Amino acid sequence: MSDIKAMSWDEMSNTNAPTPINEPSNDAPPATAEKLRCGVVGTNYLARAINASFDAKSTDVQLVDGVDGLDDMLTWRPNIVFICTDIPLMKNDTLDDSDFINICNKVAKGSSAGVCIKTTINVETIDRMISTVGQDWFVNKVVYSPELGETAESVLNNDLLFMGGHPDALDALADIIRHTTHMNSAEVITGTPHEVVFASLGIAGFKAVKQTFFNQFHQSVIDIEGANPMIVRRMMEKAPIMTDKSLMTPTSVRAMCEDEMLLKKARSYGGEYANTAVKMMVGMTDRLTVLDECINLRNLKD
Repeated sequence: MSDIKAMSWDEMSNTNAPTPINEPSNDAPPATAEKLRCGVVGTNYLARAINASFDAKSTDVQLVDGVDGLDDMLTWRPNIVFICTDIPLMKNDTLDDSDFINICNKVAKGSSAGVCIKTTINVETIDRMISTVGQDWFVNKVVYSPELGETAESVLNNDLLFMGGHPDALDALADIIRHTTHMNSAEVITGTPHEVVFASLGIAGFKAVKQTFFNQFHQSVIDIEGANPMIVRRMMEKAPIMTDKSLMTPTSVRAMCEDEMLLKKARSYGGEYANTAVKMMVGMTDRLTVLDECINLRNLKD
């Protein structure tokens, strides 16, 4: 093992504020001859992509499967640990996150490293982790940055990256990514870890609803007959509504734009406002079960 002192996470966060990850910089890497020590925990595509992303000239990397081998990694004194382990789902769709929290706790108790969590987690797991490792460590050391894509290539090059954490921790991670990795993001949006959890899971949920709708809609066109479902889909793709951000605003908020709309009445709205056409579509077929939750008869206009 090398006797060279490695730069700590705190030293990284106390350097001059970095430029955004996706912007070029004429700055040299941090003024130190030591290589950055990076630990990666996991065996999936996330771990493989993170491991491959580091520049060999400026970093040393250790990759371990999980809890096994973690003690040796921590003895090595990494500056940052990327946690990429998969968390299994139990039969009731809750996370069996005991091993994940154990890994976080070992890193918290056994090193001064910063932590970037790439594993997809939910709010309950974050809260259990905080209760185990402590609020101070979580705030000062952890950045939650899940991947929105599902391939190793999307880890290295993506259009959008979420990063959740304290501003100092975000700056430290951004500096590491910019100076020592091949990872590139066209846009980086930051928030709290809890906000990143909801945003990333919300995107996953929307993708599921969108895919389910088009599965059911395709079959409905086939069942009703009289139209080519491929042509129908391509016609729909051209509609601006397919990327209309106004539909991300709650119906109750949009209803307040109506004349003489009372707040109490607006709050009763759920589903698509002015949804007569949706009601017609559901009346044509029983295939579109995904639309059942979108119907609220109180919203139908006379």
